[in-house]
Amino acid sequence: VLVAALVVVTFTWGMVVYGIPELAKSVAQALPVSVDEKLTQGTLTLLDERILSESELALETQKRIEDKFLNMVEQAQDEHKYQLMFRKGLGANAFALPSGHIVITDELIAMADSDEEVLAVLAHEIGHVVHEHGLRSVLQSSAVALLLTAVTGDVGAASGFAAAMPIILLETNYSRKFELEADAYALDYMKANNIDTIHFATILQKISGDVGDEESSPFSYISTHPATFERIKPFKDNSLTK
Repeated sequence: VLVAALVVVTFTWGMVVYGIPELAKSVAQALPVSVDEKLTQGTLTLLDERILSESELALETQKRIEDKFLNMVEQAQDEHKYQLMFRKGLGANAFALPSGHIVITDELIAMADSDEEVLAVLAHEIGHVVHEHGLRSVLQSSAVALLLTAVTGDVGAASGFAAAMPIILLETNYSRKFELEADAYALDYMKANNIDTIHFATILQKISGDVGDEESSPFSYISTHPATFERIKPFKDNSLTK
């Protein structure tokens, strides 16, 4: 009985720590982008109704940042339909939905001293979309649907919980691994486009100081994330001004 119990516990631990995350990655990469779009329907509407409000940024500022954002997504080389959404609320923040909709707040843009700092944040968020972190997080949180999709190949198994998607996304924190993957994407983008990587370190330090409490927001850059000093180190190491 003890041996059987040990086997069950070991198997369960292995599935939770290694099996399900790897399976989620495989399934997320195999599913069409339309699943991302379907799963995120209604999420932004819920946020607008309960948390966010209309942006108060000048239209010329929005246009300038959006033009640079569109240039960024051209280099993403994936099939997501990216769209930048300006909103007010949640403090200095930005987050990406699996569909490719990226929300950035007025407060974050006001905090940034340059467009390069804003672009560094947006590159990080694009990294989340490219690596399917949103969908993978939901699949990992919905292991039953994940296993059904993997075994049967039925996309309907993954989209069956679409009605609950807004709530799931609001309650999802990206894992340490996901944050570092998105950071790596931002680092590569900035280096490839001759944007000094120190800008990411600078804006992240500002956001960290603004948030204060690491658990204050579900979209906080530092909520359950690697320590700020650990995240900014590669950006400082690769800075053109070091």
